[in-house]
Amino acid sequence: VLFRSPGIDEITVGGAFASDVHGKNSFKVGNFRQHVTSIKAVDRLGNLLEVFPKNFAEYIFGVELLVLEVRLKVKLGGSKTVLVKRIRFNDSDELVSLLNYSYRTSNHMISWLDCFFDGKKNELGRGYLDIVLKENYSNTKKRSNKFRDLVIRKISKVIFLTIGLFYTKKMVKYVNKLIFMRQKSKVFKVDFNSWNFAHKKIPNSNLIHWPNGFIEIQPLIKI
Repeated sequence: VLFRSPGIDEITVGGAFASDVHGKNSFKVGNFRQHVTSIKAVDRLGNLLEVFPKNFAEYIFGVELLVLEVRLKVKLGGSKTVLVKRIRFNDSDELVSLLNYSYRTSNHMISWLDCFFDGKKNELGRGYLDIVLKENYSNTKKRSNKFRDLVIRKISKVIFLTIGLFYTKKMVKYVNKLIFMRQKSKVFKVDFNSWNFAHKKIPNSNLIHWPNGFIEIQPLIKI
């Protein structure tokens, strides 16, 4: 099991290293490179190199060097379930207070914010924060229904392409309001992958932005 869990699973080990990916537990265990002991790569002239952590900063991986092999630290484990505490907050100041309180006791955290909310002063950024309270490992594997998954992907593709025709800022504000209103502070148990890769619960949802695409912004908050 990787110490550092990226936020998406459509990623290679070499890409994770080159980008030094972060995730929902970076505040505790650091980014991906902090768990890499060495890499083997080839430069533009075809020379094979072995690079160690003290020299990582000297190269632009993926440009100057092509990563061939990564040696990294892992930990024992299997499939994982997590006990999650969800807390609803009303503004970004409240979120920062929750982060300051929770990061000492939790190993994973993620937050959803409604950045379109234009309520009273200091109310920008209402949403909810998920805090992992406990992690449990097991050797059982979750079975998947490939036919069902295929049908869901086909149907969702049509739905999101259709919704995209009416996709406006006003619509996003309304949907965000519904998401926020239906959230309640609670504690629940969930499969780690389902929680960590939450974007995969609704396949093809990114097609709602077709054909213009979208820009993803990840703000850094000092706590």
